[in-house]
Amino acid sequence: MTDPLTEHTVHKAPPRWGSGSKGVFGMIKFAVVGFIALAFFAPASASARPACTDTEGYYVNSDGRTVHRPKCTTQHQNGETAICRDGSHSFSLHHSGTCSHHGGVATWE
Repeated sequence: MTDPLTEHTVHKAPPRWGSGSKGVFGMIKFAVVGFIALAFFAPASASARPACTDTEGYYVNSDGRTVHRPKCTTQHQNGETAICRDGSHSFSLHHSGTCSHHGGVATWE
């Protein structure tokens, strides 16, 4: 663009950092609003401890062996292999799938 009085080329000034919805402050505002929305609409944290669910009985594992289902208890049980995140005690013979319906493994025994 040329200035009609001086016939010199006029350059438009670059946008300022805080101008409108653009620039650094606009990006910060966008990030803050996004973070608040995520915190408000996101599901409960994965680290939240699920309620202990006692599942009585036994199941047949991948080897065809009968294994006691996890128990809700505060005391060590004979044969337990892991403590689940919901507090139940697992008797699983394999790591794969252990405590899968109990929030995952908290500790291996």
